[in-house]
Amino acid sequence: PTARPRLVSVDVDRPGDERVICRVAIAYRTRVHRAEAAAVDLPGAAAHAAAEAAVRALVDAGWDELELLGLRDVEIAGRDFVLVAVRRNGMSMRIRSASLPNR
Repeated sequence: PTARPRLVSVDVDRPGDERVICRVAIAYRTRVHRAEAAAVDLPGAAAHAAAEAAVRALVDAGWDELELLGLRDVEIAGRDFVLVAVRRNGMSMRIRSASLPNR
């Protein structure tokens, strides 16, 4: 794909059953692709679920063979960021960072 996807929204829900559910919307070309992922509600779980949901949304948009390699919470200039590493077709992708809820 040559167009760049754009993060539209990240919603975090904690339904009270020791899970965190993240819903992500990504705009790509003329459509918005939505996906969700859940994780056990531990420190960093929301960020991991959001990254997994983003990968699923990108796969739905036609980005094949994506693999979530990992993520890291970082603080830069007093703001929290989540940096995500993804592999596509066996090659690491350049990731643009975004300020996301990491808790």
